[in-house]
Amino acid sequence: MAPHFEPPPSEPWRSPYPNLPIVTPDPAPPRKTEQEKYGSLFYLSILGLITLVGLIGYFVYGAWSLRSIWSNIFVLHASQRTEDERIQAAFALSRDPRVTQRDYWEICLRKPLPPLARYLMAESVTADTVAADPKAYELTVLKSEGWPDWLRVQLTRPLAYAAALGVSLPPEPLVELSRHSDPVVRLWIDFARALSGNGEARDSLRLVSEMAGPNRELAQDLMAALAADGDARRLKLDEATLWVRHHHPDSARIWDGWDVKDNRLVRVAPDNPKAALP
Repeated sequence: MAPHFEPPPSEPWRSPYPNLPIVTPDPAPPRKTEQEKYGSLFYLSILGLITLVGLIGYFVYGAWSLRSIWSNIFVLHASQRTEDERIQAAFALSRDPRVTQRDYWEICLRKPLPPLARYLMAESVTADTVAADPKAYELTVLKSEGWPDWLRVQLTRPLAYAAALGVSLPPEPLVELSRHSDPVVRLWIDFARALSGNGEARDSLRLVSEMAGPNRELAQDLMAALAADGDARRLKLDEATLWVRHHHPDSARIWDGWDVKDNRLVRVAPDNPKAALP
């Protein structure tokens, strides 16, 4: 058996661990700011964020500002709404300058809509649509099949307005339109041709304005527009447009029971309660 040896007593002033040197770390450098870290990239990212927020805000504001248009378009096309509601929605759209000419054109050709709603959309088509491509417009009005008489009359009017504004209209389609079976179409076309110096068209328009007949008043308004200039001419054409509503046979059936008073579309006593729309 191994002899037992007592361990030497530890010295109270000596640590059991070795002595280590005291190291003082260098002071930490100051923390860099975000601008110092990323330089110009920091400002570019801030600018991009501001631009993105601005674009989102612009889109939201645009959608919010057009809410009345979207609402009226929805009501106009909603078959579950009453016909009066749909017609009033069309009237509101026809008075809204934010609706485009393309919208008016496309909506007026949609057969499922109430006839008066389509009429209001067609009446809102202006010379701007003609000016974009006069020949294509003329041929569309001339050759489109299946259009009711009131629609062809309404889409013929912008040709007269365009001629009054000095838009050059190709003569060949106008000659064919001047032979149309509807006398109101012919009168609007005679006005457009007369403005270009066509004496035959002017004589034809004057003849109707001097003879007793259902379209005499319209011809007189158009002759007065020929003699006028600028805003006065446009106002005479506007009077002719209003005449069409209640005197052109096909148009009068659509407007029967309706009228515009104080810039509001209102119900009135029908002229012929038994009249049926086509």
